[in-house]
Amino acid sequence: MSYRGIDYIILKNKTLISQSCFDQKPDDAEWYCHVNTTNGIDETDPTTQAPRMKVVGFNDIWKKDHYGNKYAVKELLYEPENGFGLNIWKKVEA
Repeated sequence: MSYRGIDYIILKNKTLISQSCFDQKPDDAEWYCHVNTTNGIDETDPTTQAPRMKVVGFNDIWKKDHYGNKYAVKELLYEPENGFGLNIWKKVEA
């Protein structure tokens, strides 16, 4: 069996991304949290759950549909929220 994991990353502009643990972190990463998913995601196992985070705002991303009508998509902004969970956010070292 091979190792698998997900890295949750909050960028400096407060947007959240998730990627494979083998991918390189983006240059503008501010916080990260690694979650081991080798044995899958189990609802009863807190070590496989996504880390805690709080929504601190949002940006409107404007797009056009194929008819030319404008519409906005809400992009949530996050900050880490460390609590008593096992998946703890860590500051990215420069």
